[in-house]
Amino acid sequence: MDAKTIDQCQVPITPDNIPSQLKKLNCFIRWRYFNDGNDSNKQYKSPVNSQLKRCAFNDKGSLLSFDEIVNEVDRGNVQLGLSLGSEGLMLQGNDELYLWCIDFDGFAEIGTTNVDSGVTKHFKKWPSYTEISPSGTGFKQFILSNKKPQVKHKVEFSPSEFTVNHPHINKYQHRAVEIFSKGLFLAMTGDQYGDEMLELAVLSEADIDQLLDNLNNWAVDSGGKGTTLKASMRNVVTLSSSNTYSRLVKASLENVLTYIDNQDETTWCDVANALARVYGFEGQEYFVAYSRGDYNGQSYGGFSEGVVDGRFTRALAEVGTRPDGYGVKHLIDLANNHPDWNKPTLEFESPFADQTTNQDDQPKPSLSIVDQLRQYSLTGQSERLKARIGNEKFAMDSIAIKGQWTSIYAAPNTGKTLLTLWMLREQIQAGDIEPNNVFYINADDHYRGMTEKIAIAESFGMHVLVPNYQKFDIDDTLALLTKMAETDKADGVIVILDTAKKFTNPMDKVCSSDFGKVARSFITTGGTLIVLAHTNKHKDDAGKSIYSGTSDLVDDCDCMYIVDEIAKKDIFTGKEVTVEFANKKSRGDVADTMGFTYEKLTGQSYEELLDSIKRVSSDEVDAVKSREKIQQALNDDKEIITAACRLINSGVNIKNKLVEALQEETSASKARIKAILETRAGYSYEDGHRWSISTGNYNAKVFTVVDPPSKY
Repeated sequence: MDAKTIDQCQVPITPDNIPSQLKKLNCFIRWRYFNDGNDSNKQYKSPVNSQLKRCAFNDKGSLLSFDEIVNEVDRGNVQLGLSLGSEGLMLQGNDELYLWCIDFDGFAEIGTTNVDSGVTKHFKKWPSYTEISPSGTGFKQFILSNKKPQVKHKVEFSPSEFTVNHPHINKYQHRAVEIFSKGLFLAMTGDQYGDEMLELAVLSEADIDQLLDNLNNWAVDSGGKGTTLKASMRNVVTLSSSNTYSRLVKASLENVLTYIDNQDETTWCDVANALARVYGFEGQEYFVAYSRGDYNGQSYGGFSEGVVDGRFTRALAEVGTRPDGYGVKHLIDLANNHPDWNKPTLEFESPFADQTTNQDDQPKPSLSIVDQLRQYSLTGQSERLKARIGNEKFAMDSIAIKGQWTSIYAAPNTGKTLLTLWMLREQIQAGDIEPNNVFYINADDHYRGMTEKIAIAESFGMHVLVPNYQKFDIDDTLALLTKMAETDKADGVIVILDTAKKFTNPMDKVCSSDFGKVARSFITTGGTLIVLAHTNKHKDDAGKSIYSGTSDLVDDCDCMYIVDEIAKKDIFTGKEVTVEFANKKSRGDVADTMGFTYEKLTGQSYEELLDSIKRVSSDEVDAVKSREKIQQALNDDKEIITAACRLINSGVNIKNKLVEALQEETSASKARIKAILETRAGYSYEDGHRWSISTGNYNAKVFTVVDPPSKY
């Protein structure tokens, strides 16, 4: 959209409509449109300070109260913005509630009241304060949630029907929903959409996850790609492709960075993108030094250490989404903007010389295609690689082999996390794994659960990582795995991801495939990955659990188990939970099945629960299954069995009389009653017998109730 169109499309600013929860904040920020300097005259939004110069979205000196920003807006030279901060925006109160924004781009037709029907359904299902965006082509919906902030989600839809009438508006062609909760500012209008004045709705973490799933399903069903960006590390594994881009040697790169503005946010982001594309993870060192002002001597407090690291991680994740021009040439162009830049001779790494700059020396010839293949060859390194294998050792005995990717699927509250921690503890205590190299990433827990698991992990020396603590960002996880693989630091490291949906989108084939590439690079360099995931809500025809999501994660992993709860409590003990691991895929000598029991009692601590775990044999599991089958049948016939026992004890114990009485009392058919009387006849209470049968006078069948053993 060109500048004129943007100005024409701007909606009026009506700050009075902004919810009272937001008006109390002191993190509003001015913003203006700026020209990108290209022939297209395209404009972009940027925060500005009191001198109307561009600044960082989190520049503390530029943050204002609501009354202050309204006063500035009224003067007509700035627009209304809200900074989410680098770690998210938490509203003051008794609960930790963060601001989330759902930004619909390309869902409203300019100059009309026409909106996409799906938007209307969304707002009906998730009512909360919503305003028309500055361009007039979409909406911003604001929500409060206890879900911790994370980097931007992007859900891509098919082109809008409004494209036909407005082919010049790019937002209709590239219709999308973006979800923001930290790391940027929001351009606001206060122009509320809808007749009802709404405050901010409060949604739980589960609600937010459901909302995101709904958006993805809606996008896919309408012909779009769905969730394509969740710092999903798309293309991170292809960073080696940066070899096709010219690389400056260290001294020349630092020279160029010396003359690039490190206080302008747009330029700063461009530098991150260029360094990520060309230098991969190596570029982070340069980006940190550049951001800090090491090269030009101009330190800038607007970009904290956490913000800098987060921005570069995002740049790595988005390598493939940036235009090819984001390379060294772009960095040189940025340096050209500095008045003191004297266009020195720059030295490039061989053999990838940049022929577009003023090099005195001719670039060295590139390797032939065959030679390029040879340089990747592992021939001659077999002994080094064999040393990593050793004997086939387990990270989790009989379940997860070291150096493999094992996925464990189970329904919520089945005990997959509990049993995983227990098996890890077993191997640590046996000396088979080094606890200091075990990293459990707990991204699916409440505060108490997190605290209890940390205490347990401390007792046997393994590490627990939790998003938003110690500056750990869950969206950095895949980048860290990739970096360990690329720097040959993965050997012996065991990483547990709990749960899969926090690290990728299991419903999206592309995201799942990208995740698989990162996982494969990690384990092929010696790492061990254990991924905990959820099963589908629906079971198969045999009543067994099935994995949730596309098949890609299952296809790519080395070993996969599905965990089913066999019994919530044993009918003998009345307290033991029994679960069974059933192997569905393996690349090694792992158990086909594995059974466990644990005692789940009221008021029990997580440590007590952990200590109650026992391995049980397949025969014991089969016995529990048999008892469960009996118990299910008893439950199905409970009404008739209960009535029969009561009648027998009252003296109605002759078969014919008993059948008649049960028919009258339960309204069940005579055939069913006779079948139950026959099935439940015997002397073993444990086998489901509830009465015995003897022969009385005139060969009459006489019933006697079988009492349960004393342990019952």
